[in-house]
Amino acid sequence: MTSTNGHASDHFDIQQVLARYCRGIDRMDRALLQSVYWEDGYDDHVLFAGKPNEFIDWVLEYLARDKSTAHLLGQSLIETSGDSANVETYFLAHHVRVVGRDQFVASSQGRYLDKFERRNGEWRILSRCVILDIRRQVPFGLDPGLPPSVPSRNIGRRGNEDFTYSTLSGL
Repeated sequence: MTSTNGHASDHFDIQQVLARYCRGIDRMDRALLQSVYWEDGYDDHVLFAGKPNEFIDWVLEYLARDKSTAHLLGQSLIETSGDSANVETYFLAHHVRVVGRDQFVASSQGRYLDKFERRNGEWRILSRCVILDIRRQVPFGLDPGLPPSVPSRNIGRRGNEDFTYSTLSGL
């Protein structure tokens, strides 16, 4: 029997893995991304399908062309059964890209369809299939930049230069 209720702590742990995935993608943090997948897992990510480490190599190279990315999570439907969970999570992803002198925003909306597995008390993604519901690309227009008075900690950055790395421990 599959339960959508499960234990609240299991649901929380699974949601934390999903949040770490988004943070890892947006900050281009390889170690954080590796912490969300089981090494023997699989990711079918629309333009890529393969093992997690291969996906991480591919996605970090693919996203290097972006000026910035922002992944937002919506609701998750979590069905647990012992040490396994089937999880559907809605997402919205924005990518700011520069091609020549033009900037545009590529947006995707869809769902992560994940199979989670708990091993030695730790939940991670065993397999993922990305389902795209909406994909669009629009011109970004001129980017006026930020006023010089904006403190550096308030400007999002890729990698460990982002202010959150100095304030959030254990991520």
